[in-house]
Amino acid sequence: MKKIVLFVLVLLLAYPTILVSAQDEPFSIQVSPQSAETEKTDPVTYTVTVNAEPDFEDSIDIVLEVSVASISRSFTLGTVNPPYPQTFEHTLTIPEEIPKGVTISGKIVATGGGYIVDEPVSLKIKGSILDPIINMINQIINQIREIINNLF
Repeated sequence: MKKIVLFVLVLLLAYPTILVSAQDEPFSIQVSPQSAETEKTDPVTYTVTVNAEPDFEDSIDIVLEVSVASISRSFTLGTVNPPYPQTFEHTLTIPEEIPKGVTISGKIVATGGGYIVDEPVSLKIKGSILDPIINMINQIINQIREIINNLF
């Protein structure tokens, strides 16, 4: 009997936790574009819309987390305050150390009221990762041509 009482007590104590973890987040985000392709020199503008339940009155922090190869970065996009829905734009300039021809994977993360939601994003940088090497080889070839032309 003691085991049953103990089991029921543990179950009752865990029950509110189960209910809280089963609830949906009180807010959501939509991101546009979720997938894009751009030249390295062109900035990309993301539009983020935050929707929330009518009784949700907390601020929501928005961060873009990205990674490519061994480079990871976080970009703070801002804080959104009620009333909701709120829509804002953020223009991202591609960092110089990101090579051409790669796809950057990431997510936009929204945190507020103890909840975290995220939406995946990806960005393909046009070009080839070999472009700098090809340019260097072309420069060497041009220098060799110039030397040969000067010989004759």
